[in-house]
Amino acid sequence: MIANTVVFFGILFGHAIVGINKQRAILPAYIVTAVATFILYFLTIPRFGAVGAAWSTVASETMIATMTTTMVLRHTKFSPRWRNALVYLLAAVVMTLGVWWTAARVDVGHGLLIALVLGGVVVYGAIVVALGGIKKETLRTLLSRAQ
Repeated sequence: MIANTVVFFGILFGHAIVGINKQRAILPAYIVTAVATFILYFLTIPRFGAVGAAWSTVASETMIATMTTTMVLRHTKFSPRWRNALVYLLAAVVMTLGVWWTAARVDVGHGLLIALVLGGVVVYGAIVVALGGIKKETLRTLLSRAQ
């Protein structure tokens, strides 16, 4: 799950690399990441198995996400809204802890799993709206268009 989060940013900024026409410039970063990943897998999988592979994936995805993000920030005037990122991160942490805490204390069958997922969505959405990650006016506009 950690790797998937990092992959999101790697893909996002990887697409931005194409948008700013810097594919050639980022190629060495992809080669270095591929070599480093191969070495990490070679070292960690025999000793730690799937856990070693998982953490090696997190490391390699973090490498490429960092390099693509750095290149995009250097070559554009893009400036992330850190406050929004922190709101979404906080909402994700609270949602994750709530779902984990509940799942650890209750026998999770199919019906309860669906309820846990839906509850997580509600908690996440409520926190994001309450902290201003999504403006209430934007939400109203989206909901009115959906009808």
